[in-house]
Amino acid sequence: MKITLLNREDDRLQKPVTKEQLSRICETAFSGSVVTELRELAGGFFNNTYLVYANGERFILRISPHSSVHMSLYERAFMRREYNIQPYFMPLGDCFPKTVFADFTHQICERDYVVQTFVEGTNWEEIKDALTQKENDRIWYEVGTIAKQICSITSMGFGPPPPAAQFETWGGYLMAYLTGLQTDMKEMGYTYSQVDGFIDLFGNHMELLNNIKTPRLVHGDLWEKNILISKKGGNWRVTGILDSERAYWGDEISEWIHTFIKVSPSYWEGYGELFEPENREIRRLLYRGADHVMVATECRLRDEKDPTWAMNHLDEIIKELKCILIICNG
Repeated sequence: MKITLLNREDDRLQKPVTKEQLSRICETAFSGSVVTELRELAGGFFNNTYLVYANGERFILRISPHSSVHMSLYERAFMRREYNIQPYFMPLGDCFPKTVFADFTHQICERDYVVQTFVEGTNWEEIKDALTQKENDRIWYEVGTIAKQICSITSMGFGPPPPAAQFETWGGYLMAYLTGLQTDMKEMGYTYSQVDGFIDLFGNHMELLNNIKTPRLVHGDLWEKNILISKKGGNWRVTGILDSERAYWGDEISEWIHTFIKVSPSYWEGYGELFEPENREIRRLLYRGADHVMVATECRLRDEKDPTWAMNHLDEIIKELKCILIICNG
């Protein structure tokens, strides 16, 4: 088997995997098959990803960070969560990768790994500027229809799938999520008054949040970087939706693409009416604030950049929430 690896430094999350370990993984995952090549792929920042050729077919091998790596409370067991929620995406079509093998025993290396089907397509983020407005609008429309299909799937509890805990109320899950991020920050030695202030304000809206009674499937990371497109019949079409490890059950408005990303009006034409439109703007504001807390935490965990910009945005969100409270209280 030909093995081609990237020249990685000892990255905190994407630590190099040895050729010996990769060979053993392939022997285990593709038992009885002829594996001719394994090639590590660039991109991403969390898992190590490899393209594998076995019996003339292509597969994707994804290996999670080492078990000793410190991760946020929210990031732990990402791969196991994705494994458990995948059956809910499978009925939605071939654009969602399907897991064909998983090993969480850590017998080969101290890391979870899965083998998934290969999904054809080009990353939309990489070529969207080369497409016409009409072509991008057509893709946005299709993404909207897919997002609506995702959110039409419901469950009994709120929050991520096992092994994470489920919650009876939407507000209860979100408060646990936010205080978990706050704990992560403090463990790293960072305290932000904006985070503390936002969580205090967030608590004033628990009744509104707990009025969301139906837990809906939310992809959690739906945006251009996780969408693959291919040209079919002269038109660009969505052929892949990747990275569902952040998926959870909650409010449809909390989807990343609804709070953090500027989308084309064509997206909403494809999505249609919200299932629960009441108080949509204040809900969106609360979720946008939570997203900024999450982004700031990830910046600190990965030493990527100073999260001051996220805190500045959070300041503005806090001001808006305070104004809303004043208006509501007369």
